[in-house]
Amino acid sequence: MSKIKQTKSRGPRQTQIDCSRQWIVGAYSKLITTMPDEKITITAICSTAGVGRQTFYRHFSNKKDVFAYQMDHGYDLYCEQIRKLPRESVTIEILLVEAFDFWQQHQTVLNPLAQSKDLNHWFMEMFTRIWRRIASEFLPVSRSSQYDIEFQIAGITGVFLHWLERDMKESPEEIARFIVTLLDSHAVNRGASPHIAGR
Repeated sequence: MSKIKQTKSRGPRQTQIDCSRQWIVGAYSKLITTMPDEKITITAICSTAGVGRQTFYRHFSNKKDVFAYQMDHGYDLYCEQIRKLPRESVTIEILLVEAFDFWQQHQTVLNPLAQSKDLNHWFMEMFTRIWRRIASEFLPVSRSSQYDIEFQIAGITGVFLHWLERDMKESPEEIARFIVTLLDSHAVNRGASPHIAGR
């Protein structure tokens, strides 16, 4: 279980905690671009971050916790951006474009993680969990069953991973349109309204 601690306090101590976490996250992000995840040790992360092992374990249980924290932070930034849009203008295509644009900006970190044999399954679970959160907050669930929603999210995750494997050759807009077309086709074939959110 994650040891990542959340607190509302914003005093000097919290500022130091935030800095320590960011140093650790930055160190891991730097290392993952130069070597496989399985070769990255906690000692190497601490050395690169300039912190002691005790500081590392005060904030995280393991390397996965570090990346989970980074993903959650990215999700928060993503949500802040989406919340600035008029609610009626938020569609599945806009959510996809914004999400894929965010991932493209972090390609150097995401690619090694997604392609790691040890982390691929965990990465898929992490990405799927985030898409459930996105769907829950921004997309009204209409007549779709939970099974259908899970099917669609799994499809989005699969397309995303394939996009990573292709070094993100297509633009976020192209990938988003491709997914929306598939979702609409699926909806028509089963006689339902288009995908999770509608346009």
